[in-house]
Amino acid sequence: MSGRKETYVSMTTWERDRLYQEAARANDLASANRALADLARANDEALEESRHRYDLVADRIRALDAAVTATGTAARKETAALRAQLQEEIRSANRRLQEATAHSRAQMQAMGQSFDRAIRETRQDVADAMAANNRRIEAAIDASSAAIRNEMTDMEDELHAEMSAVEGRLDGVQATVQGLSGSNDTLLDMAREYAEMTGLLTADAAQYRCEVLLPGGMKEVENAVAQARSQMDLCAKAPTNAPVARDYARQAFERALDFHQRLLQAEQAWQMDLRLTRQSVDTARAQLEASRVLTLPECEVDVDRWSCGDLERLSGLLTGLENTLRKPDGLSAADLAGIRDAAVQTSRETDEAAGFALVAVTSSQDRADTAADLARQLWETFSLRVESHGYQGDDQRGAHRIHLKNPATGFEMVITQTPQADGEGRVGNRLESDILCYGLYEHNAAEADALARRVLETLSGDGLEQSQVTTVPGYERRESDRTQLTERETWDREAPVLPKPVRRKEGETAVR
Repeated sequence: MSGRKETYVSMTTWERDRLYQEAARANDLASANRALADLARANDEALEESRHRYDLVADRIRALDAAVTATGTAARKETAALRAQLQEEIRSANRRLQEATAHSRAQMQAMGQSFDRAIRETRQDVADAMAANNRRIEAAIDASSAAIRNEMTDMEDELHAEMSAVEGRLDGVQATVQGLSGSNDTLLDMAREYAEMTGLLTADAAQYRCEVLLPGGMKEVENAVAQARSQMDLCAKAPTNAPVARDYARQAFERALDFHQRLLQAEQAWQMDLRLTRQSVDTARAQLEASRVLTLPECEVDVDRWSCGDLERLSGLLTGLENTLRKPDGLSAADLAGIRDAAVQTSRETDEAAGFALVAVTSSQDRADTAADLARQLWETFSLRVESHGYQGDDQRGAHRIHLKNPATGFEMVITQTPQADGEGRVGNRLESDILCYGLYEHNAAEADALARRVLETLSGDGLEQSQVTTVPGYERRESDRTQLTERETWDREAPVLPKPVRRKEGETAVR
């Protein structure tokens, strides 16, 4: 005889996958459409913000052009050609930046339209798996991100080539000026021409978020400007230092021009990153709101309740991301990438929360079905009738207990099923049987024990797998002494043991 036995019954991985897929298809249609409508509105608002930011950059470029024109004529006629060339270099760079800005603005518009199409397609197919719809929108975001990265790489290559061309043109102009007059005064005036145009570039660059977009870049330009200024000041005492001053001033100009162009390119890339980041967060939010209720033919599943608050936890994470994006100007490209990654992870965990909720509901029903099946078999085997049954704390998410007894023979038994979640998205049930009294079977307890074991070993079935029935150490030859298990009022008041999603460690494969 043995008074306490244990076994573990869990759904198969095939059944888990089936339930996750069913959860993905079971999002409430009205909620999904509302969430997608909100996503479309957010897309429109973000697109308008992007247009405004691009227009502001275009206005600043035009203002720099006006400032270059307003510099007037050179102090010395010998350096007029250099001034004209420097003005043209800045205007030429501005034209390229204006074209790039207009292109980026158009690309942003196309991105918004592509995203909107993905939303519309999702709304048309909303009865399909929500996870598949989420991946469709994610794919649109990923495609845009890849296009941005490729375009920024191409722009960087073009900038390197253009700066080499700038150096060649300046070499030619300098040679022409020095051919007219190679005096120290002319060389110093050339340094001043460089310095004046450098000042226009650095003043314009200061309007942007230099440390966010290109950390340390503005400091390098400022150091170059300071070195050039120091060499120019030295010319007051040592006029022969003019060639050195001119070279330092030119280096400062080239560095400022290069930095200014890279800065505005970084601004454009940042704006696109911001747009993609908003899309990622908004998509995750829409998915979460659409996943709050799973509508099945037989019932509706409150995902947050059955995932033990997992959906609200994810909602809180999204709220934090949304709050961060309300004032985005201090966010770097790396910050935005981190927010996008967090949004995608939240999206995937929302899928898992919905799947887990349906698994938990199914596991709860399995506990009730198992109890009913055992009660039937034990009635047929030992004429045991049900004294009481119910969920711990009257909560269907928790453990289930059934108390069985044969008043005529005195045979008494309690079966407790406690849900346990694993790291694979499944919820199994640990089954404990306590034979509290063999009654009239005391003389033939071994036979009764064998019958009870056979009953407990019949729990596997379609979609279920069962571990071996084992005896709890110490109870091999005696009845269970856990008589408190029959106290139904205590059981009803106890805080239930609830299964919660078990998150995989980083790098582990998510359930799909």
